[in-house]
Amino acid sequence: TTALHICLLILDIALACHDASKAA
Repeated sequence: TTALHICLLILDIALACHDASKAA
């Protein structure tokens, strides 16, 4: 569903932000 796709997208963005903050 679209909701699931959005959830996965948000999760992917959150993970990317977490990795970026950890690398910084």
